[in-house]
Amino acid sequence: MSNYCPQCGKRIKDPQSNFCPFCGASLHQRSSVDNQKVSWSKTEEELPAAAETIISLNNVAGIIALLFGIFFLIIGVVTLVVFVGLFILIFAFVNFLIRWKLYEINTLIKEKRFNQARNEQLIWMILGFLLGGIIIGIILLIAYVKYDEIR
Repeated sequence: MSNYCPQCGKRIKDPQSNFCPFCGASLHQRSSVDNQKVSWSKTEEELPAAAETIISLNNVAGIIALLFGIFFLIIGVVTLVVFVGLFILIFAFVNFLIRWKLYEINTLIKEKRFNQARNEQLIWMILGFLLGGIIIGIILLIAYVKYDEIR
């Protein structure tokens, strides 16, 4: 079982440590109710703080991708008479695809398969920049950088 800092969420490799080597937070706390030592080991259901942040950023990017997808779909259908509508429909399709893939990436994170999630995130971040909209690309870039805090 891996241990994580309750303050910064980074993995602590030495289970005997009293302080986090990254942020210096105490790994042992006193409870004000019963004054007993609180365990700093996270349960298997809990994720590091950085992973929770990535999931939140992916959710925001997914919502924006969904909105852009709907917008591009409407504009694409309206302008389909002109050849330009086809390109706009491609942008709509990519935004819907980004939304779907971010859901899968969040599932990988919840399963603690961080390396695979990070690799998937890189692909969809690049597509987000190129075809999904600069806002989606920036949010996914911020989420991608957060993976470094999990290692």
